Amino acid sequence: MESDDLMNDPRASNTNLIVNYLPQDMTDRELYALFRAIGPINTCRIMRDYKTGYSFGYAFVDFTSEMDSQRAIKVLNGITVRNKRLKVSYARPGGESIKDTNLYVTNLPRTITDDQLDTIFGKYGSIVQKNILRDKLTGRPRGVAFVRYNKREEAQEAISALNNVIPEGGSQPLSVRLAEEHGK
Repeated sequence: MESDDLMNDPRASNTNLIVNYLPQDMTDRELYALFRAIGPINTCRIMRDYKTGYSFGYAFVDFTSEMDSQRAIKVLNGITVRNKRLKVSYARPGGESIKDTNLYVTNLPRTITDDQLDTIFGKYGSIVQKNILRDKLTGRPRGVAFVRYNKREEAQEAISALNNVIPEGGSQPLSVRLAEEHGK
């Protein structure tokens, strides 16, 4: 995308960015330093489980200027921090449009990879975010994942198509349902 295209992008009137695929051990201070190099920031927060402090692997960064938020996407989207490639994009507005888009999936094969998750779930819509839960000691998949779609309809379609279906490489039927949202 050329800078002219960015200027004409209707979403570009936004200063709030979502940063996906953060390293698990990244600190708020480290994230702030990375984005502050682009320009002044209003707020910057890694989303965490409020009880355990466990990072959900994504953050919101709100710049004071639209130009800086555009530049941050250009400069920082796709950069590698430790073993992760960051995805930096405009945050979607909250509210009804993004309710019921996050799926909780169990009974996945213990060998599941991000690519396989994309293959299984990608045909039902645009995946905004995915997280395979792993054993803290071995790092091996626990057979559980979260998959967040862009739209509620996509999530519903994935539930209809995949719940109680045995995936390729799997030995038991998947359980696919809406995840409990964190405020409930």
